[in-house]
Amino acid sequence: MGVVIRQSFWITVIGYMGVIAGYVSTLILRPMYMTEEEIGLVNLVISNGLMLAPVVSLGMPGTYLRLVHQVDESLDSKRNLFTFQFFIIVISNAILIASVWLFLPLIQSIFEQKSDSYNQYLFISLLILLFYSLFNQLTAYSRALLDTIFAEFLRNVFLRIANIILILLFSFQLIDFDILVKSISGIYALALLLNLTHLIWVHDFRFVLHIKEISHSLRKELFTFGGNLLLISFGGAIANQIFFLLVSIYIGLDANGIFTTCFYIATVIEMPKRSMQQVLVPIFTREFKENNLLEINNLYRKSSLTLGVMATLILLGVICNLDELFLLIPKGEIFRQGTMVVIIISAAKVVDLIFGFNSEIINYSKYYKSLLIFTSLYALITLITCFLLIPSFGINGAAWSFFISMLIYNAMKFLFLKKRYNLTPFTKNHFILLIVSVVIYLLAINIQLELGPLYNIITKSILITLSYGVSIYFLKISTDINRLIDQILNRLFKYIS
Repeated sequence: MGVVIRQSFWITVIGYMGVIAGYVSTLILRPMYMTEEEIGLVNLVISNGLMLAPVVSLGMPGTYLRLVHQVDESLDSKRNLFTFQFFIIVISNAILIASVWLFLPLIQSIFEQKSDSYNQYLFISLLILLFYSLFNQLTAYSRALLDTIFAEFLRNVFLRIANIILILLFSFQLIDFDILVKSISGIYALALLLNLTHLIWVHDFRFVLHIKEISHSLRKELFTFGGNLLLISFGGAIANQIFFLLVSIYIGLDANGIFTTCFYIATVIEMPKRSMQQVLVPIFTREFKENNLLEINNLYRKSSLTLGVMATLILLGVICNLDELFLLIPKGEIFRQGTMVVIIISAAKVVDLIFGFNSEIINYSKYYKSLLIFTSLYALITLITCFLLIPSFGINGAAWSFFISMLIYNAMKFLFLKKRYNLTPFTKNHFILLIVSVVIYLLAINIQLELGPLYNIITKSILITLSYGVSIYFLKISTDINRLIDQILNRLFKYIS
């Protein structure tokens, strides 16, 4: 687990570089230079493309990670499997684009009432879908080689910086809004090309396709597991992206602009899980192959505690500084309508992280097909709660739908792993973590500062981090966090001396 922490640490650094770039783009530049409707339209164009990525990918990225260890150890055999999957995704995209063109009037009628301006950019979503699905397949190749840093840099930093450049060009009236939206697909195309160039340069990658060398049994498992993963990924994508679509359809693009902006504030909480996931998935695959349930349970518990510590600290920082944050955001009085969205989505993200890597464990176990049932129920619960809550409670209803479905989804997976493998992420230290978090929250909300919004945020964050960090360290809640702190302190003392 120590190796996982060290590797994921650097990926986390890249992730938070992306958060900073995303903050500048989403919380400063867009509100400053774009209307809420324009923000909602841009986010809808992107989210619709990302939501459909699992469909056209057909589960190929995850399937490659599962099957790459079953092919011959030669590089050409692995490249052959990868290339076969790559072109399957290309063909899948072509079929979807043709289907959209065939049913275009029906699809456009869905958005006519509340979000009609999206219809002229529908095919931009499809281009984003094409480039992003192929980008994910290239990233799977990198992950199998335990080389994920550059791909994560492109995903978390490059795409956001490129968006900042587009917004700045728009602000200086060098491009109009129409060109800005259309150029987003070009950003994803460039990320794809850079990812491919990195693989060629660093790993001597090349496309190799000899279909006859892929055995019948391997092809059967590829499409069986891939089909299952497709449904799982699509269900997950629906559950995580459908809010933006339904808010746009039921309320309008301006409401989607507020909702997506506030939703983004909360996503900072999940960054530690995204980073650690890149390292842990290949390890779970290896440990299940060796039937090492003891190590899997060890990773399950330690990662849950580590993620719980990180997520709760970020949650405290977000909630206790929320009023000041809205004072810093341009048009903050408008986006303040999403205060409850930030709080509810943030709480849901913490719940997800504390339950740990339950999806990944099930997905790479012999019961991987069970995840399809859970994810389908997750998507169904999300859709039902969205249809019930959004018309009545607006963007707050969308947030509550996210929280309810996330809690039930994780509870189902937790009970399944407990019953099948006697695995659980929870220890007595989770209870201690809860007590520490509540105490620090009650203390932090009573801190009244008059230093101005920015200095208030900085001062509160420092006080929260110090009190929280000291409590976590001396109570020894997470051995991995303690080990990391010890390493940092030792290097610091060594540098000073």
